[in-house]
Amino acid sequence: MIYVMFGNQRHSAIYGLRKGIDRKLIMEATDGDDKLQGFRGPLTVVRLPEHIWKPTTWPCEKKVKEVEDFIKRMKQMDYEVIEEEMAL
Repeated sequence: MIYVMFGNQRHSAIYGLRKGIDRKLIMEATDGDDKLQGFRGPLTVVRLPEHIWKPTTWPCEKKVKEVEDFIKRMKQMDYEVIEEEMAL
């Protein structure tokens, strides 16, 4: 399982500590979809409310959109995608 965090590295670290998840399994959405190419297993998507985190630059927005599109394709192909919202 891979976790996609719509947040920054600090948010990913906090989430990993709370859930007991190896930090290597959590990627930030701003990494783009390169790490997800060929991935077909269960995917957990962790989102923070927009008032806490949103992409701050155009390149980050572009990479986040790539990841959103990848998640949408996975859902259309009936792969397991778990959506979670993280509260701080």
